[in-house]
Amino acid sequence: MPLIFLEPSGRFARPDGGYGETTMADRAGLKLVGFVFATVTLAVMITTGMVVKGYADGAYSLEVASHASAARR
Repeated sequence: MPLIFLEPSGRFARPDGGYGETTMADRAGLKLVGFVFATVTLAVMITTGMVVKGYADGAYSLEVASHASAARR
């Protein structure tokens, strides 16, 4: 049973009057791909948030490299 009543069935009319079938995507496969993309997106968002929080707390600094190179001279 289709999820939506007007969902296409994958059939099309051929020029000779018959009907053909199209290759439809596997819903379970699409759900898996969507889950993988959602998981990767969530992981990137959490990592980005942790890095931004680190910069805000002062754990990271962009000036550290310039001070370290000046100390070696």
